[in-house]
Amino acid sequence: MNKKLLIFGANGRIGQEIVSELNKQYQITSVDVQKNSEIECHSYHEIKSLNDLKEIYKDNLYYAVIHCQQIKPEGFTKTNFLNLEIKEYDKIMEVNLKLSFLSCQHYLKTIKDFDKNIQGRIINFVSTYSMIASNPTLYDGTEMGNPVHYTISKAGLLGLTKYIAANYREYSVLANSIAPHGIENNQGEIFINNYKKRNPLGRLSVPSEVIPAVKFLLDENNSYVNGANIAVDGGWTAC
Repeated sequence: MNKKLLIFGANGRIGQEIVSELNKQYQITSVDVQKNSEIECHSYHEIKSLNDLKEIYKDNLYYAVIHCQQIKPEGFTKTNFLNLEIKEYDKIMEVNLKLSFLSCQHYLKTIKDFDKNIQGRIINFVSTYSMIASNPTLYDGTEMGNPVHYTISKAGLLGLTKYIAANYREYSVLANSIAPHGIENNQGEIFINNYKKRNPLGRLSVPSEVIPAVKFLLDENNSYVNGANIAVDGGWTAC
């Protein structure tokens, strides 16, 4: 319980799993952007403005910050490149990318006070769609799709991770990302069947399957993995 973790998106499917699994090992502060947290942790914040980040980081030295927040407005999966309105584009960018950018900025500014024998950590949750384009046939016969602004926001977050990893050696921080894919979330039967045909493991994943990657990146014995992206995708990006 000595090490503090700051987890954004703690109320999401991945965030809840991370907090539940790590709550006994770390002192967790959870942050949400849409609703009050329903999970137990050391402390909780709700982001109503990006200016709230100053208070969250004030007088706190976190061992690691994890960004797994994202939003999907109503009708989000039906939006395409040609009908996307800039208001919705900006909203996705603000939560998925800009919030992470500013949070990483605050983290690096405070991490200088860390004991340099301990490396801090930044873990950003991106997506396989930050690595490769979505396969449109996955969505054949469904009402779902992969909106372009989601892809852009996650690709930007992947780029941000690598930029920090490459440029801030003196801050003693390891910056890495995790790219999950196909997490079970009450998808329809047609989508599930489409996915099974295309994934090497032949099934969707469950949120708990990202936990080993999170634990590895948090482990103090991990002292040289920096700027890496771990795909937890059942082999989706391998073929």
